[in-house]
Amino acid sequence: MTDFGVDRDYEGNGIGKQLMKMAHDKAGGEKYIAIYLIANENAIPFY
Repeated sequence: MTDFGVDRDYEGNGIGKQLMKMAHDKAGGEKYIAIYLIANENAIPFY
């Protein structure tokens, strides 16, 4: 997986957090992956 997003109509429901956790778990955890984030200024509190 390289990109994912949440429709604005569903923001604030924890979907992005669940997607990040699922991607992290599927990739083998923190020993095996690195996450590189590019976020717009308004999204920074989410991360």
